[in-house]
Amino acid sequence: MLVGGVDASLLDPELLRTMIGLLPQEVQLFRGTLRENLVLGARVADETLVGVVQDLGLDTLVREHPRGLDREIAEGGSGLSGGQRQLAGLARVMLRAPRVWLLDEPTAGLDRAFETRALAALERALRPSDTVVIATHRPAVIPFARRIVVMQRGRVARDGEREAVMHALRPPTERSAGAA
Repeated sequence: MLVGGVDASLLDPELLRTMIGLLPQEVQLFRGTLRENLVLGARVADETLVGVVQDLGLDTLVREHPRGLDREIAEGGSGLSGGQRQLAGLARVMLRAPRVWLLDEPTAGLDRAFETRALAALERALRPSDTVVIATHRPAVIPFARRIVVMQRGRVARDGEREAVMHALRPPTERSAGAA
């Protein structure tokens, strides 16, 4: 893998950790506070943390508990919904502000309203020079994608600009109706 044109194996692992942010499909939370689970030991200003929490809609989770961000989280995040765990994982990546974002099903477990909110927050967090790779079964939910690569059976089935690929993926009846 090349990062900035350099073989990643030649780069300092600590540098790679700061440059690359990963959101797995199934976010793992550990026993500790919500704050600890979000910042993962990094120094994050309270106003930055609160801003990301509010942007993603996790502020409801914070407000409903008397300890707020210092509420205890059980190992694995039991007691939180799948969507809340996913938002916590997305918050982790957003707080790190990496240069390369690797997101696997970033809106898994979210209802449509939270999905829309999370994608808008993600889009605001991205810098023009950032690289974002999103694995999803729902390409229509990624409105800011410039390029889409469709994989089928481990191979590239389609690759191109978002509108062209989305048009090609529509059923033939929708494609002809859109042209009329």
